[in-house]
Amino acid sequence: MSPNHNTLAQSFAALPPATRLKLSLSVCAVAGIGLLISDYLEAKMPPPPKINKHHTEE
Repeated sequence: MSPNHNTLAQSFAALPPATRLKLSLSVCAVAGIGLLISDYLEAKMPPPPKINKHHTEE
């Protein structure tokens, strides 16, 4: 058997439409959950204040 030399886009396009839809929705769901988790964590643990080391007060 010879290896498949399709690009990722060609392999994705070769999938049945229902499978492509499920895969795309899954990727979007994971991205959305990641955004929600990062917002939640930022609210619980705010980032430390930025310190400007190059600014001198006169």
